Order: sequence, then C-alpha cells, then structure tokens
Amino acid sequence: MMNWLLVFVPVAIALILPATYNNLVGSQSEQGLWYLSISISIVLLVVYVLLLVFSLGAHKVLFTGSIQGIEVEENRAPWPVSKALLILAVATAAEHATAISAAMKNRMDLSLSIAIGSSVQVALFVAPVLVLASLWIGPAPMDLLFGTGLVVAILLSVLITSQVAGD
Repeated sequence: MMNWLLVFVPVAIALILPATYNNLVGSQSEQGLWYLSISISIVLLVVYVLLLVFSLGAHKVLFTGSIQGIEVEENRAPWPVSKALLILAVATAAEHATAISAAMKNRMDLSLSIAIGSSVQVALFVAPVLVLASLWIGPAPMDLLFGTGLVVAILLSVLITSQVAGD
C-alpha cells in the first residue's frame, strides 16, 4: 500500500503545479499554462506506462497466483473489442464493490490499496489523456488548471490518505 503513496503524492503535486503557476504568473501567460499542462500530461502518461511495466513486467511474479491442477489453454483467440470493453466496464464497477466488500470484512489495507490505486490510475491516465485529446477534440485545448477548491481538495486528500495509510 505504501507503494501507491509513493506515486500518489508526486502525482498530486504535478496536478497542483498549473494552479500554482497561474497564481504566480497570472493570466498574462495563458500559452505557458497550456505548455505546462501538455508537458505534465506527457510526464504523467510516461509514469503510468512505467508503472504498468513495473507491475506487469518487471515484477510479474508478485502478481501471479499459483494455479495447481488447472490446465491453462495457451492458444486462445483474442476477444473482440466490444467484449473486451464490456469486461473492462464490469471490472471497473467490481473494483469499487471489492473495495467496499473488503472494508466490510475489516480488510482495510486491501480496501485502501484498491481506492488509492484507482485514484492514481485516474490521475496518471484519464486526466492526461483528456488534456491531450482536447488538442484534437473540442473547441479549445484543455489545461490542468484547477480552481482553488479543487486544489484544496487534492491537498486534503493526500494529507488524509497519508495519515490513514500510516496507521
């Protein structure tokens, strides 16, 4: 669980940087804010890919279970895209249900790990993809400038999560 916190804190800082930049420079440099948002988005996506490589490639042993007495088919046909997206949607809903179920069974370490992992994945993947996709979609490019309330919410979530995970 502490591994997620090592990623969560820098990601939160990266998401707060555009608001800090905007408060220091002001609205005089909108193009600088846009370049900063694009740069942060690219860095966050690279970190996401590296996190995937770490968890699925370099440390695959940590995530494989032992299958004894079960034969695994090696040559399976790939799923159609529609089936893969449906499974992904169900798995996402199941992730939240699993976190709640784990908490109800007093497995707070697992529940918190699932919740932090989901938040990190949204911050590392969804936000940067939206910023980069806005370059081609929409009337104007999106930036990572969050309002004061959202910046406070990010800071409080990091502080509270660190305290809860520390216990």
